[in-house]
Amino acid sequence: RDEESAPAMPEDPTGAGWGLQQERPPARQAAVVPPLQTLPQSSAASSDSASGGKSSDAPGAGNAQQGIARCSPRMACEAVTSTGRRSPRSLSRMPNNTGGPNPGAGAVSGVSSPTAQGVRGSEAAPFLTEAATVFCSPESTEGRQSFRPGVAMWICAAILALVAVFALALTVASVPASSSSEAFSGRLPSAGTEQTAEASIDNSRDEGEVLGEALPPDSPLAADGLCNVEAPLPRLKHRLWELDPLWRRVCEEKNKAKNWWQYPLDRNWCWIGFKAQCHADLKTHRPWRNIQENAAKFGLAPSANDSKYLPIERPELCDRVSAGAERTWTSEERAAARKWFKDHATVYVLGLPSAKKRWAMAHARLKELDIDVTHIFGVDMRKDDELEVAKEHGWVPKDFNYTRSQEVAYSDKHSMGPILGTLGCASAHFKAQAQVIADGSPLAIVLEDDSYVVSDFVERVWHLVLRELPCDWEVTSLYSRCPFGTCISEHLTRVQPDTNEPEWRCRQGVNWGMQGVIYRTERLPGVQRHWKPTVFDEERPHCMDVDVALASISDRVGYYAVPSVQDPGFLRETDHGSARWTINQAATTKPPTTTTLRTTLPPELVP
Repeated sequence: RDEESAPAMPEDPTGAGWGLQQERPPARQAAVVPPLQTLPQSSAASSDSASGGKSSDAPGAGNAQQGIARCSPRMACEAVTSTGRRSPRSLSRMPNNTGGPNPGAGAVSGVSSPTAQGVRGSEAAPFLTEAATVFCSPESTEGRQSFRPGVAMWICAAILALVAVFALALTVASVPASSSSEAFSGRLPSAGTEQTAEASIDNSRDEGEVLGEALPPDSPLAADGLCNVEAPLPRLKHRLWELDPLWRRVCEEKNKAKNWWQYPLDRNWCWIGFKAQCHADLKTHRPWRNIQENAAKFGLAPSANDSKYLPIERPELCDRVSAGAERTWTSEERAAARKWFKDHATVYVLGLPSAKKRWAMAHARLKELDIDVTHIFGVDMRKDDELEVAKEHGWVPKDFNYTRSQEVAYSDKHSMGPILGTLGCASAHFKAQAQVIADGSPLAIVLEDDSYVVSDFVERVWHLVLRELPCDWEVTSLYSRCPFGTCISEHLTRVQPDTNEPEWRCRQGVNWGMQGVIYRTERLPGVQRHWKPTVFDEERPHCMDVDVALASISDRVGYYAVPSVQDPGFLRETDHGSARWTINQAATTKPPTTTTLRTTLPPELVP
């Protein structure tokens, strides 16, 4: 995944990397930004809030009456100057939340509140007076050397008069931007509305809109008894984070330098910055509310007060650390759970044959809990002819063109680097699924060999399947990072595709994790008919991550997940590191031959 770690910055200034000369995309024309009506009167207060109330005491920040303090984000100030002459020197001196000069794009600084509420007429005069200091102060001499001082002041006065008339006209005509559309089911608060942290947790849709009717008891989906027949089926609805153009431009300025490899086509830079805070520390247990607060703190996305977005609807149900807390089971419940588990579930551990220490750890833990386990060897694409073997067994489609997939992955649009380890990981999961179908157990739990299950794992799975999972479920992840969807119970989300990300990118960046997955065996062949062609789509190499691909088609399959925010939840990932990622980094490929060069690897990954 490109968000796990940025590719090494190529030494070649043209952006060449991984053995392939590339061209950077042409510079794009800046988005058209609405002028003064997008600058709120409360910008200074928002900046103070984002920086813990310290911006007014910072050197050079000025007092609350200064217009310059009310347009502290660099791009917001550019929106002011877009109505007159742009003054780069003045922009470079805008204060940020650290109190010093704004160092420009990518710096760690707060973002104020560019919204669609407008500057009221009674406030326009002092605001525009301060704008005059940007255009006309003696300190800003750029471009004025050819004019006498008197002439320059007349020119500035004329510009200011035009700006004032324009701003007042916009005040009368301005209408707050709508925060909803047919494609967006959430109700964002009005931009600039004061809210507490607790108020940032609400339902984008009420329960009646989210949950439909339960299946009738005689439904074929309930015949196997592997679900809660009384659980209502969720209603899916695609949700977009709708932002006004100025916010999108601010986020692009803040995030683009840091995420230089991210291709901008059809992307929402505020969402990129938001998700980056989740990707930065995947093993911590943080709800999305805290993640947005951190993104706003570092100036990467709007705060919840400015533009709240809920990646998980109804987060008060399951986007909580405490939802994964240890539980107390009666002796009767433990006995019932054990019997049910032995009758219905088979456990598998998936890992490379060379990863002996991982297998020993996983096997010892499951043996300690009296859980029988089958070891499935992973697929090591570093071996000669391994791809052909995978095609012969049906783990990879026979017509899959790895050379083409690697070429596309190298392109500037995707910037993924080598994908040899990713190909092996995807093949291994379909190999495990083939074993699951062949064995025919009603339920199959596939664990990766770096997963460590909790002491009451059996009881938790029993309760999840019989008490919480609706009868349309087909696949359930027991550890989903950066989850996206809707909470339907205390421990479950109904996964949904992230339509904030484009289809060409496989809607990548949410619902990560295949550490532990439950399959409803009789439904698995139908899931594969959608899943496998998506994973092995040569033109969309991001889909080769099987968890990304599955999330992208979650509107076509019954996919549920346990958010990783829950602690301790069902399992945790150990600190062994990612074999897929390590193999990718160690492999060097060169299109079009995709020759693989082996380099030094950690001992546990040596084939």
